[in-house]
Amino acid sequence: MTPKRLALLLLLLAAAALAATARPAAARPLFNLEPRLEPVASEIAGRPLTVTCYRHGEPNDPWQWGAWAYVGLYDSTVNLSQEVCDGALAIMEQDVTTPLIEQALGALALTHESFHLRLALPFARRASEAQTECRAVKRVRETMLELGATSGLADALMPWALAVHFKEMSLSAAYDWPGCQVPYFSDFWR
Repeated sequence: MTPKRLALLLLLLAAAALAATARPAAARPLFNLEPRLEPVASEIAGRPLTVTCYRHGEPNDPWQWGAWAYVGLYDSTVNLSQEVCDGALAIMEQDVTTPLIEQALGALALTHESFHLRLALPFARRASEAQTECRAVKRVRETMLELGATSGLADALMPWALAVHFKEMSLSAAYDWPGCQVPYFSDFWR
């Protein structure tokens, strides 16, 4: 056998071995389960929840619909976009390279979606974006602390969480609950 044919044979054998061990795209998971966020989400919902994190372009990625996160009101799964998941995990990992607004968004969206799944609330209240957002903005600091934020970090993140909250309200009246007493502003006009 000539050296060229031997090299070609070895190349073909290596390619075949590589192809046999590669996982086809259909066999790869379409999202990542994130068990580190599950205890916090479950605490808010008052029942066990699963948290999934999507990357952009994956099927069911919340970002495809212009959302940061979503749930099915009778499911037990919180679905988070890449930004939300990265933000919440940055708090847990004490990652100072992640922007504060992304961390605040992660905590607020995780809180909001987990409240949608709190079965102890009447269905109409769980389904209401406005009531759920009001509950979330009132609890988000506690969520930050449960994710591992120091009190100082939670204080630094709160203005960003409030900015996200008010931005949501300005973009959609569905998130605006007129009677909501937002933290830090409830006594502002008194």
